[in-house]
Amino acid sequence: MAAIHAPPPPDRVRHPSWRRLLLFAGIAFIGIASLPLLDEALLSTPRERALERRIGTPILPGWLDSGRERDRKVLLFERIYDGARRNWDLFPGHFARVDAVFINDEDADFVAASSRILGLDLVFINSRREEAAEVDEFIHEMAHVWLASLPDADGFRQRWSRIAGTGYHGCGTYETCDRKEPCLDFQIGAATASCYGADSFDEDVAEAVRLVYNLGLFWGSELVAEHLPAVRFHEDVIPRLMQKIELLAEYRFCSEREAWQARRMLEEYLMAVTSRARGESPEATRAAEGPASGPRRFR
Repeated sequence: MAAIHAPPPPDRVRHPSWRRLLLFAGIAFIGIASLPLLDEALLSTPRERALERRIGTPILPGWLDSGRERDRKVLLFERIYDGARRNWDLFPGHFARVDAVFINDEDADFVAASSRILGLDLVFINSRREEAAEVDEFIHEMAHVWLASLPDADGFRQRWSRIAGTGYHGCGTYETCDRKEPCLDFQIGAATASCYGADSFDEDVAEAVRLVYNLGLFWGSELVAEHLPAVRFHEDVIPRLMQKIELLAEYRFCSEREAWQARRMLEEYLMAVTSRARGESPEATRAAEGPASGPRRFR
């Protein structure tokens, strides 16, 4: 006997309405630049419009979403946006570069992404309940946006490459990067903040920015040595990784304060690892090193 399935609740039923058909027709006629205006005019909810006014950027949930589903996605992005603004010094300037935020349907195969299409800087957020994007993943995408807008992008890349070398392996996704057997060798070779950072120059920069953000969340903690392995980098990369972080601050990917905190925490972690290997206490090693200097200033 065939199973009988109850119909989905009314707010989950998806079918093209005249507004959505008009939206599709408008996009086909005018082009991608029309998306925010058409979405605003035909599909947006009061909650969605309120957040757009607050952040100054169009938000585009799925075109077939009900009003309730659009509001759920808007609330998800509002949490991410507020977390980034609260914990990232330069976030307002970085986010000002974004032309629109797409909150993808639940079948999206990524957590977060960014792309420049026809001169527009777009950020994509996955709203799947089980794998919804987190703030640090959003910060990773904001780094891509900032990198794409650098006036001296070539100069930055040359200086970064002198630190990183050419050890990228181009694996393409978090999953395949983490499973790739020589991942650790590539990570150490290019001094990246994670296995995924060893994929390419772009991902190396974005993962280093993400590391600085995550380290800032732990600033002041007494459990530095326990926290740092969770962000997936190897202690052998620390000296060159600290050089990369200085470069990030110089090019305004992060603030001088955030860069100084991150470098200090990496030094603390390396000190703890070295002390354990020598059978010494981290406190004794720290006392021998002397007090930490303050944040460097860049012109």
